[in-house]
Amino acid sequence: MSNQRLISSLSFFGLLPFFGAAFLMMAGILPLMMDPKKIFVGYSVIILAFLSGSLWGQVLDQADSIPSRVILVASNLIALLGWASLGLSNYSLVIATLSLGYILILSLEYSFASLLFDDVSHTYFKLRCKLTTIVLLTHVLMVAFNI
Repeated sequence: MSNQRLISSLSFFGLLPFFGAAFLMMAGILPLMMDPKKIFVGYSVIILAFLSGSLWGQVLDQADSIPSRVILVASNLIALLGWASLGLSNYSLVIATLSLGYILILSLEYSFASLLFDDVSHTYFKLRCKLTTIVLLTHVLMVAFNI
């Protein structure tokens, strides 16, 4: 299996918990007394932190450049935003904050695409756009079915 195919496969498999929690929410199913909202939000925070951390690996060898410093600081702030959202009492606000985090990560990647994706094909960036769109749609579904 090529790296590109493996990356795509793992990326789409990574969407399954989003879909699973959204399905449980829409169906009103509580597996093992677990709240689908908590499952969804917990997974979303983990993935947002993962995406933020992945930016570190892409710029660590260039940490002395201004753009790299911007990416390092911004990715930390986005991860902290996701973590802080857990303290919000309004579920829809938590989901909106996490959605903002995904938009900010994608915007950061787009703004610094030449630095971040110099040796990575633009196919990966297209994949990231698709994945982020799908993740945002699942976030909208979770809010819509929570009302």
